[in-house]
Amino acid sequence: MPQALPDTPPTPAAPAADPGLLQPWRPDWEERKAGKDCPHCALIAASDDQPWGLKVFEGEYVTGILWRAGNNMRGYTVALWNRGHACEPTDLAPAEAAGYWLEVTHLAAAITAVADPAKMNYETLGNAVPHLHTHLIPRGRLDPAPHQPLPGWCFDAEPAPEDVFASVADQIRSWISAHPTPYVGADASLTPGGSRHEDG
Repeated sequence: MPQALPDTPPTPAAPAADPGLLQPWRPDWEERKAGKDCPHCALIAASDDQPWGLKVFEGEYVTGILWRAGNNMRGYTVALWNRGHACEPTDLAPAEAAGYWLEVTHLAAAITAVADPAKMNYETLGNAVPHLHTHLIPRGRLDPAPHQPLPGWCFDAEPAPEDVFASVADQIRSWISAHPTPYVGADASLTPGGSRHEDG
């Protein structure tokens, strides 16, 4: 399962106890859900080149960051809500939610075109960092756990060589450039095909 992005506050370690024991969330959880010290908000405002990833997409609703680690997950990308802080998809207005998922799936289409996965996985969790984001995980034709969730060690695997990583980033950007996202404005209604609806 994907872990928090680098430089995020660690989650409290569970005490050595009965694994069935119910545990409380961290004491400041409600504040973090509201945006306190949100590392993802900082990531969105950061430069394109990070030690752990590269921005490959900057949309109206989503910023896509290609993950540098995980050599066995070529194209693994995190899509972050980029219009301020939000914790849940249900926090968004209907047009915002439509725009978010439209851009998430458009980014996934780019990754699919580049990585040719056996299956794409979509994980919208936020249990470590409660900023709305979706992990786009291409599952390789040769995979550590076919037909199952990926084991956690896959997300910490050694990164691909830098030239390979940069090539994947360029290919994703090129695909997106050649296939513009069907835009859904904040004040528009989503119509079949994702077009903008205008009265008259």
